[in-house]
Amino acid sequence: MATGTALRGINGSASPSFMDDGDHVFYDADEMTGGVEFEMRGEDEDHDDIVYDDDDDDDDDDEAVHATDGTAVGTVPSQRDVVYRTELPAPVTGEELSLFSILKKNVGKDLSTISFPVTFNCPLSLLQAVAEEYEYAPRLLERAAQSQDSVERMSLVGAFAVSSYASTAQRTTRKPFNPLLGETFECVRADRDMHFIAEKVVHRPPVVASYCFGKGWKVSAASSVKNKFWGKSLELIAEGAQVVELDSGDKYSISKPSSFIRNLLAGNKYLEHVGEMVITNLNTGERLVIQFKEGSMFGGAANRNHIEGTIYDRNNDAMGTVKGKWDEQVARVMGKDHLQVLWEVDPLPPNPARYYGFTRFAISLNEITDDIKDILPPTDTRLRPDQRALEKGDADQAEELKLSLENEQRERRKQLEESGQDYQPQWFHPGSDGVDWVYGSSDGREYFRERQNVEKGRATWDVKNADIFGQ
Repeated sequence: MATGTALRGINGSASPSFMDDGDHVFYDADEMTGGVEFEMRGEDEDHDDIVYDDDDDDDDDDEAVHATDGTAVGTVPSQRDVVYRTELPAPVTGEELSLFSILKKNVGKDLSTISFPVTFNCPLSLLQAVAEEYEYAPRLLERAAQSQDSVERMSLVGAFAVSSYASTAQRTTRKPFNPLLGETFECVRADRDMHFIAEKVVHRPPVVASYCFGKGWKVSAASSVKNKFWGKSLELIAEGAQVVELDSGDKYSISKPSSFIRNLLAGNKYLEHVGEMVITNLNTGERLVIQFKEGSMFGGAANRNHIEGTIYDRNNDAMGTVKGKWDEQVARVMGKDHLQVLWEVDPLPPNPARYYGFTRFAISLNEITDDIKDILPPTDTRLRPDQRALEKGDADQAEELKLSLENEQRERRKQLEESGQDYQPQWFHPGSDGVDWVYGSSDGREYFRERQNVEKGRATWDVKNADIFGQ
């Protein structure tokens, strides 16, 4: 039987009643929702079991998960009941400093070239921030891969793309740590049927390459951010490609809107994503164009974060519509008074401001649980000492360690330049067009194959950046 959950309407109101037919939950329309009926799929829908293969007869306890091409590329922890922490070791550490004062002194400069005090950071890296974008990927992209309707598939891919912004709703005062060149982060979650790997592949401008897959889907991405200081706000311009591939054969490219940190000079700072997101089915030419709407100056918080999108066929004829708020939910418009909710944000933990505005998923990302403590490569972000010190509440030690790591990185870069060599990433290589980054090293090594060998005791990590954190 499907499980009913509390559901907000697009306008933020609560739907007071529902009926359960065993497959879907239908929410009755009333005056509070303006005559809109909501439909939400139950959380207990049947899913195919993940495909396992034991390729070693005397290793019966190992479980190898298959990627979309059927090859065993990684492992799922045998204990699928890992309990993840629900709060950080220490609350927000250090006084909030003025971003405006830093920007004013560095007008026209690329912020990636500026060394900020450690208290400008939250205890996550940019690599982990990229992983946050996949919090809702399994539940949305699995459904998209199983759908027989192209409009539904596009709508679900769109819901995934919008959901990637939800974790930023209360994240305006602290930025992620800028990863060191060659730093990596993996997120292998059996409870989510998700494998993720990211690596910083270019130092300047900073470029993060990532690859993520689950049941019936995979996503490749390369991301970089440019910035513009507008006096009262800071614009963050997303660059790079993100490509979603489904077992249905569909392949979608996603371009993202700009983000703005508002009220830098005075007032309550808030983050707003504004502009056009375009999702294109590269096989069929269908497009979903989503407008991230700018809030009005006098409308307050209720006027912000709205999105509305239209799906077009290859002839530019409208095929469907989605709407919602990027920090709450996305729904597909099924008729005049009928919305099908595709995605709804999970509740934040209690008192999120105490823990940097992190979601429950974000709180778990820097944790070293028993299932991974002996598997992580020496380049994984969770082993970075300055970030760990900040997480534990020791800002002074974090500052000292951060400066040391940055100096060591400058020395490594200087040695590379003097030798006439270019840095070669560990787990990604440039695509054929020289811009995008493709999963797998230039010599054919793959992260999740290597990880499987490490987990089974067949090998140890052989990485050239083993001493990246000075350990």
